[in-house]
Amino acid sequence: MRHQFQAAILRLSAAALLAAPLGGCSFDKFDGRWVANVPPAGNCCPSRVVMDVDGHKFNGSVEDCDGATTMQGHVDAQGNAKLHLHGQDAAVHFGDVNFTTTLPNDRCQRPVLGNRGG
Repeated sequence: MRHQFQAAILRLSAAALLAAPLGGCSFDKFDGRWVANVPPAGNCCPSRVVMDVDGHKFNGSVEDCDGATTMQGHVDAQGNAKLHLHGQDAAVHFGDVNFTTTLPNDRCQRPVLGNRGG
């Protein structure tokens, strides 16, 4: 009886391990290039935000009249990420076709709405 119990536990464990990647979190649904063109506001000049998502990581840049600043971070399974720019953190959310964030900087904070593929 003990042998049957151990065998059943092993089968359940193996099934759980095999099912985990299929039923687990899928990060690749956010893969690709995401682009936003942000209009000027207040003391801020226009900006272009470009983020490339691959798996659960993103790399990107914000280009404005002050030059280009790179950024990177991690995307969770729900499409949430955090970027660090100009010494401040900002939340990012990737959806099916759009992403949203707020560009932090010393002069002003602007909402950003971008698209997959630009």
